[in-house]
Amino acid sequence: ENICSFAANKQIAKRLTTPKLTKHNDAAYYPNIQCLLCREWVCSRNRYMHVESHLQYRPYKCSFCGYDNRKEIFIMLHIKKVHGGRAEVIRDINTELEHEAWNIAERCVEHTRDVLKRAHQEAVQNDKASASAKPSSFVKIEEALLSKYSRQYRPKLYNIQRAEKSLIIEDSLKMGIVPDFSEVSNREVKCQVGLSCDVNMKESCFDE
Repeated sequence: ENICSFAANKQIAKRLTTPKLTKHNDAAYYPNIQCLLCREWVCSRNRYMHVESHLQYRPYKCSFCGYDNRKEIFIMLHIKKVHGGRAEVIRDINTELEHEAWNIAERCVEHTRDVLKRAHQEAVQNDKASASAKPSSFVKIEEALLSKYSRQYRPKLYNIQRAEKSLIIEDSLKMGIVPDFSEVSNREVKCQVGLSCDVNMKESCFDE
């Protein structure tokens, strides 16, 4: 009995001292989140990478030509394919920029929670107004919410491109050849925020 009571007390103490994190504050609860920087809906698992692309954070670089990327594997493949392996990967890790990207990504989760909460409240009000005689159901509210924001979700094209690259890497490793991403890269959708920044920078240079 003493052992059982001790275990029970331990569970109670753990429950009382554990931080109360609701699922609505957890990124895993949302399959997609809305980016604060471009308002695009992106996969929650790729939120850090998405924010890093906005911040132009590319910590890995080719020592021969300066080609940079956010992933080391792509620099290694570049060196092998373009320079025949006669180059090295330069690592320039910026912990402050990584921390900033992490903070922005977490704020995107909070923003998504607020956006969906407001949409849910609007759906409830609309449902009550349009069908006052018939009680609303949670299923109807959720369907209205999904249909309202379905067009804003990240296009399937991005995920298809990501899957194509993964398959190319796997097949190339099996055959012992260097992966060729040229066809996929030519069809890739570029970051519109990054493009607009580049255009603005070029215009400011011409003005000077």
